[in-house]
Amino acid sequence: MHTVSPSESAMRLVNFLAEREACSLRKAKALLDARVVFVNGKRVWMAKHTLRAGDRVEIQEQPRSTAHEGARSIPFLFENADYV
Repeated sequence: MHTVSPSESAMRLVNFLAEREACSLRKAKALLDARVVFVNGKRVWMAKHTLRAGDRVEIQEQPRSTAHEGARSIPFLFENADYV
């Protein structure tokens, strides 16, 4: 959890994340898009969100993806010994 300092107030959330997490703006935006960022206990996904001194920013643990996670299964409409 990160607490916004007075010098960081009025900073955009995406810039704050990139700075505090030592990552690129693209990675920071990906965290917001994944909806795992909370400000003062509320989920925030807008990169332009303006922070105030004392705000608490938390990043939830992202679930680990598996190699087949994005794969879709194809439903069978008909199946017998000759056709699939």
